[in-house]
Parts: sequence; C-alpha cells; structure tokens
Amino acid sequence: MSTARKKTIFLIDDDSLIQKMYTAKFSLQPSFTIQSAANGKDGLKKLQEFIPDLILLDIMMPEMDGFDVLEKIKKNAALKKIPVIMLTNLDNPTDKAEALRRGADGYFVKAFQTPQQVVEKVENLLKMA
Repeated sequence: MSTARKKTIFLIDDDSLIQKMYTAKFSLQPSFTIQSAANGKDGLKKLQEFIPDLILLDIMMPEMDGFDVLEKIKKNAALKKIPVIMLTNLDNPTDKAEALRRGADGYFVKAFQTPQQVVEKVENLLKMA
C-alpha cells in the first residue's frame, strides 16, 4: 500500500464550469486533491493559507488578471518555486510569450486540451519536479 502524499492542484479560474470539470477530473485521480478560487485576488489570498504543488491559472479574470497573479506568485519567496501552468482561451503567441516571460512553466489553450490531457501533462510535470 502506497503512502505517497497526494499532490495538491490549485485552479484559479472565474469560469464555474471549468472549475467543476477540472475538479471532477482531478478528483478521479488517486494521486491528486484540488482546490480552486474564482479570481486572482481570491487566489492570492488562499495562497497565504496553503502551498499547492502546482497552480493552473486562467488569464482573463475579474479583480486581477492571470498575468498579474503570476507576477505576484513569482515575486513571493514562499511561492515562486511552485510550477504555474496558464490555462486559458487566449491562443495568441504574444500572450504565451508574455506568460513565459513572467515565469509560467507552461501554457495550455483550453480549446486544444481536454481535461484528461491537462491531468496527464500535470502528472508528467510533477514527476519531473
């Protein structure tokens, strides 16, 4: 019987359907737990309470966009080593370049990735970490 610790995924996305889909998909995986926040401001507040193993971060959100959230995460000594994957509908090379410049560890376009594909990529990324 494995005593491996479950990895915590933190999804910051204002779309409740996306939150439900990814919560359901990650919850089916025995190696993951998932928490979520509905906007960047709330996400940063929750990050004061716990340290996830990986963050999935939308870009277009109310209160504070994903680029600003990413920048604040990467400037925080306690959070900067957490892998952050941008999970967005923005399929623009400029947005991708900006996310990577600000420290994102990956960039997934929602329309081109199924939730299962995202889970698999997250698993692979965390195995390499």
